[in-house]
Amino acid sequence: MPIKIVLADDHTMFREMVRMALHYRGEKYVVMGEAADGEETLNLVSLYRPDLLLLDYKMPRLGRFTDFCKEVRGRSPATRILVVSGYSGEEVALEAAVGGAAGYVVKSSSMPDLLDAIASVSMGGIWIDPHLPKQVHHTFLQCNTERW
Repeated sequence: MPIKIVLADDHTMFREMVRMALHYRGEKYVVMGEAADGEETLNLVSLYRPDLLLLDYKMPRLGRFTDFCKEVRGRSPATRILVVSGYSGEEVALEAAVGGAAGYVVKSSSMPDLLDAIASVSMGGIWIDPHLPKQVHHTFLQCNTERW
């Protein structure tokens, strides 16, 4: 069964590159839709109820990030959130963990790292960029243990 994914990032080229990378992995992944802002993302999550939401941290019409993640989980409780962001700061990653994300990948990571993160998060695990501080790892573990 392929992993159903919604891509949410306000950079078209980034979404296209990720979609193409997933497409070349065969039938393992299916991109259900792409969104460039928070409102489109919520609509796609409600419509498709994907296994995984690949979510940029900062997009138009997203609002407060923790609230947005909670709204995603409210609309589709089984959808796992993997944050992909250019921000490598501890504060942003901790906000993602508290909001309900199961993973965090810095955009400067490699494509194999992103694919590992997608695999781990979609199978119920967590994935935290290894370049982030240890406190972030502990917070993700704690938040996801309490949630699931």
